[in-house]
This record gives sequence, C-alpha cells and structure tokens, in this order.
Amino acid sequence: MFAFDTKGNLVEYKVLVKRAATLPEPELTALEKFGNFLYVASYDDSTGAVIYSYDGRAKKLFSIAGGKVLTMLAYNDVLYMGLNNGRIMSYDGSVASTVYVATSAITRLRTDGAVLYATVQGGGEFLTTVDGVAWKINLF
Repeated sequence: MFAFDTKGNLVEYKVLVKRAATLPEPELTALEKFGNFLYVASYDDSTGAVIYSYDGRAKKLFSIAGGKVLTMLAYNDVLYMGLNNGRIMSYDGSVASTVYVATSAITRLRTDGAVLYATVQGGGEFLTTVDGVAWKINLF
C-alpha cells in the first residue's frame, strides 16, 4: 500500500507480503512515483543498482554498474536519481543518462516546484537547476 500527498509525492508505504515483488537484489534503496508507476531502486554489491517500474509487478528497466541510488525525485516529467558515486542520472521513461557528476555522494534530491536541489555529501554543496540541464554549484 502506498500513500501520496496532493502533489503526488510518496509519503508512506507499506509492503504487503503476499503482494510484494521478489527482487533478486538484497537491498531496496529508493522509491519514487513517476507517471503511472512506482519506481524502485535496488542494490547488490556484485551488480550495482537496478531500476524497476512497479504497477503490481516489478519490471526491470536498466542497471547502473558501480553505483547505488540514494535518492529519487520526479521533476518536470523526468525521474532524477542521486547516486553514491556523485552522479545525478535522469530517466524520461525511455532513456537514462548522467546529467551531472559531483565529487561525492548525492544524498538528497528535492524541489520547491521551480528549482531542483541536490545535496552533495562532501562539503555540504547544493546543486541547483531550473531546467534540469544547466547545473551550478552553490557553496554555503
């Protein structure tokens, strides 16, 4: 069972054992609603991150070798993923690509509705963007 706020953000979830998908990776690292699906990031030391879409059944979409998804956020019709290796990846429903590379883990993605913010673990930097393409670093 999943609960979303009025803006469509996932605020609570409860996995019902009889309805849960069995994923081969041992660790679930991030969840986010994007379009009509719940997206699930899982992780295994030997293979890295795996991204699934879930609509009652888990469907494997793609893998990210050498990375672990720490945070996900849907923003402007794109799903953004912050990784432990400093990358921010975007997924538009068909293509995944790296849109930014930082020097340390991306620990949180959030938006105020107009700007996407990414918190970088090392040095407490914030990365901001208006359009999802032109990133800049703001130190505080």
